[in-house]
This record gives sequence, C-alpha cells and structure tokens, in this order.
Amino acid sequence: MLDEGYINDASGNKVICHHLFVVATSNAGAKFVRQQVANGVKGEELQKSVIDFIQKEGLFSPEFLNRFDGVVVFEPIEGENLVKIAELMLRDLRENLLKKNINISFGLGLAEKVAKDGFDIEFGARPMRRVVDLVIGDVLGKAIIENKILSGDKIELLPEDGKDNYSWKKI
Repeated sequence: MLDEGYINDASGNKVICHHLFVVATSNAGAKFVRQQVANGVKGEELQKSVIDFIQKEGLFSPEFLNRFDGVVVFEPIEGENLVKIAELMLRDLRENLLKKNINISFGLGLAEKVAKDGFDIEFGARPMRRVVDLVIGDVLGKAIIENKILSGDKIELLPEDGKDNYSWKKI
C-alpha cells in the first residue's frame, strides 16, 4: 500500500489508496513518555524527545518513520479529563437504566471515585469501563435481581470508602 498505492481486498479486487488516510498506533516509548511527563516535559518538546528516543533506540527503522507525514504523541490522561470520562460512562449507565424505567442520580464525589478506581498508569482510562460495568453493574444488578430496585424506582448511587466500593439508596 505504501509503495504501490493500492491493496487487494478479500475478494482479490484492487483497492486504490491514493487518497487514503492511515492511522497507525503504537505503545513504543510509552514508559519513556510517562517519565518525560513526570519530569514536566510537554507539548512539542515531548514530541521531539519521544521521536529522538524511538530513533536512538531503533524501535522503528528510519525508512519506516519517513513514510509517515506526521507523528502525534499522546500525553497521559490526568485529573479533570479522567473525571469527565467517568461522567460520560455514568451518563451511559443512566441511559441504560432509564430504558428499564429506573431513574438514577449520582452522589457527590461519585465520578471522582470512579475516575480514581478506574485509572491505571499503564492502561489509562480503559479500566474505568470495568468499574462502571462490572463493579457498579454488579451492585445494581444484584439489587435488581433481588427486587430491591424495581421499575419506576428513583435511586442514588453513592461512593463508599475503599477501592471498588459503591452503594445505592432509594430516593
């Protein structure tokens, strides 16, 4: 594709790729990025230092890197952005429960706790989905199965002390 400008699809048909936009991702240098960010390096300086590191370490050949028009280095997610991601995931949970005619509100500090419980330095915000779907989902799912939460109920989800510890109450 990079040399000839086309690829073949599963049926053997030629697919022209002259106007194709390709995004390739890699975790190459991720540990280095975390170290640089911890030392306060950000923005263009971070991008340059990461590219220099990747070239120096030989993680990708110069010929391979030259085929890309640009390289974007993503800085780790932190603080306020993690809470916003948690709020979006909790909003999805609310919408799913509304389909079952269960109205849920979220206690003070819930999104912050979900962000804290669901953040991992290696995996970023991905584990947050596990907290919402599995941990909180188990708490609410068990209550629904036991008929403690019924269609038409209004409940509040509350953060509790300790990792992965949540409760609910009817309001």
